[in-house]
Amino acid sequence: MKKVVIEERDNNKHCSVCSRLFRTGEYVVECDCCGAYAHEICYKEHGCGSEECRAISPHFEKTDIVLTKEEVSNVIAVPENTRNPTEYLIKELNKGEKTISKMAVFSTFFSIIVFLISLSLYLTANSNLINIFYFVVFFGGFLSIVFSNISLSLFNKNKKLKGLYLAFIALFFSITTFIGGTVRLILYLHTYQDEKPVSQEINQKRVAEVIEKSAAHIQEPLKSNVSIKSGFGLSQSLGSGVVVKNKDSKTYIITNVHVLTGGSMVSSLDEAKKKAKNLSVTFYNADTQKADILWVAPEGIDLAILCCSTPENYGSSVKIGSSNEIKMGEKVFAIGNPMGLDWTYTEGVVSSFRNKQIGNYEITVIQIQTPLNHGNSGGGLYSEKGNLVGINTWIYEKAQTEGLNFSIAIDELTKYLDSNLLKIINE
Repeated sequence: MKKVVIEERDNNKHCSVCSRLFRTGEYVVECDCCGAYAHEICYKEHGCGSEECRAISPHFEKTDIVLTKEEVSNVIAVPENTRNPTEYLIKELNKGEKTISKMAVFSTFFSIIVFLISLSLYLTANSNLINIFYFVVFFGGFLSIVFSNISLSLFNKNKKLKGLYLAFIALFFSITTFIGGTVRLILYLHTYQDEKPVSQEINQKRVAEVIEKSAAHIQEPLKSNVSIKSGFGLSQSLGSGVVVKNKDSKTYIITNVHVLTGGSMVSSLDEAKKKAKNLSVTFYNADTQKADILWVAPEGIDLAILCCSTPENYGSSVKIGSSNEIKMGEKVFAIGNPMGLDWTYTEGVVSSFRNKQIGNYEITVIQIQTPLNHGNSGGGLYSEKGNLVGINTWIYEKAQTEGLNFSIAIDELTKYLDSNLLKIINE
């Protein structure tokens, strides 16, 4: 053998043993027998690897190579002037049939489900579900972002995968869910901070002073109105109640069930107690007491009785009347705590009397034109004489209607109330 230097005209030649291409200026050896080129180390270890010398070389086994028809059909021809055959072969192999990414499909499905669940919880607008909404948004949204990023990373590693658009769809829905929940939380906190100063301005001392200067026939209904809070933090609900009796250091209050349970209805007293957490009642004189539920109306009728300790020097209560003492077109007034504006008086007229079927019971509902808002629920509706004739319960959304508000006639309370409680209230 003799050593030679690869010139530029020889840069497409490769080693007869390892098949690697030679570089210009590289020292190689030339076979004395066949003239083939090889790396010096390859030649020393294996001899010349050309077909001519392979047959007589002791370094190579003389075996017959048998290719099947299928193997021949899969042979990839490398063009003569290819500088890097290995890179060429990799590209050719990657041109094969692509399969859809299972991870991309899963992440898309997961992110859309999380988005739809969070959207449905948001549209339900039930304060009892607000914690579930934020859990789905932030925990589910975080998982959606993780899964979609994993699916995107797989496409960088495996060029045979298809469905890249699915991974981007998953990322879009997951980010939308997360951002939507964040915006919802920011708006809530902003609204809460805006409303808080309003409630502070109308402090309890000022409320008591205003009530003392109010018209005589509404003073007792105002003093008998209470503000009710139920729940904790973001899931806290606010509403109104009416004091109907003070006896043996106990105060008995009428309100709506949904004020106590964060908007949901219940079928039993035990169920109401499970859903109503951290119940407190605030009186016009600023005294706040913990309260317990004593009674709920049957089959989802939205009435309940609370009991708490009577504040010191407090003795106000309303006179229970009847819906029979008011007529369509007559004036009525309402007392409640709408939108945190505690101890608010509004007046209007009776629009109609309706019958509403609830389970097996048919109850009387008073349709009123008296302005009501969220927070009035559980508060009292009064005749011009100041007698309690109804408990304010429903309003239609202002965006759809105006002046469609409803109170459950107080007669329904006396009709279904537990006999022992009825005796206490009527004494």
